[in-house]
Amino acid sequence: MKIVEFIGGLGNQMFQAALLVALRRAFPQECIKADISQYSSYHLHNGYELSRIFNFHPDFASEQEIGKLKHLFKNYTFSRAYRRLPSLFHKKTTCIETQDMRYDPTVLQKSGPRYFSGYWQNHAYFDSVSEEIKHHFTFPDFRNSRNQELSQRLMDDPFSVGIHVRRGDYTKDRLFRNICTEKYFCNAISALHGGYGNHHFYFFSNDPDWCRQVLIPHIAGAQHTIVNWNSGAESFRDMQLMSCCHTLILSNSSFSWWSAYLNKHLKPQIFAPQKWLNRELAFSIHLPDWEKISNV
Repeated sequence: MKIVEFIGGLGNQMFQAALLVALRRAFPQECIKADISQYSSYHLHNGYELSRIFNFHPDFASEQEIGKLKHLFKNYTFSRAYRRLPSLFHKKTTCIETQDMRYDPTVLQKSGPRYFSGYWQNHAYFDSVSEEIKHHFTFPDFRNSRNQELSQRLMDDPFSVGIHVRRGDYTKDRLFRNICTEKYFCNAISALHGGYGNHHFYFFSNDPDWCRQVLIPHIAGAQHTIVNWNSGAESFRDMQLMSCCHTLILSNSSFSWWSAYLNKHLKPQIFAPQKWLNRELAFSIHLPDWEKISNV
């Protein structure tokens, strides 16, 4: 048996699900399960969402099955602290992703019981199963006429530009802060093919006031819309709408990443921050056709 730990918000869950799908393909004779037990004490975001939103319904591991492969901590805080201890403190069947997220070939090669803990944002793990993943991550139809009308407008307008501005916790977290700055967004807007005058900008943000005060003055004269009506259990609709945009300017978040990965256009224009985290990574999280934008 192999078990993948699920934790974090929707974007992180999608990376973990992608690993699970890749494991199923690599080990068809083994039982691959999901561990969502950490959500009992993890109260950020909207909890475990995948099975509610998408056609993704994995088998869930029992507490007994989890305990055979890793030391069991029911409290999320204790579990995260224990995860940071050296490998000699962990069971041999526990595989913890390295901080630099380097690709570990044993993940998809080593048979037998293993427990996978991490975010697994290195797309090398699931490049070979991308079509299957996109099938699983098919969004449900819109139930809201406002979203439905907007999605059609985004699809039809070749000058639609989605800008994802992740602030809130990102302004304080030392791993994410000071990357998607005002200067970054200005540089991305300036890099738009054909200039920005003919484009319609759609802002998706947890801080719409910052967008109004800081970014909108930089697109003076251009049309813009602040999309601020999808919240709570319907927050995923922003990702769905962003996937309809012909052009995307991303923030350094997994939610942003998946809106680009699932984009519905054949050749969308994707701008992403050149630096993704305030930590050295062993790989490029960007897809090959994305344009990397500096924040200086």
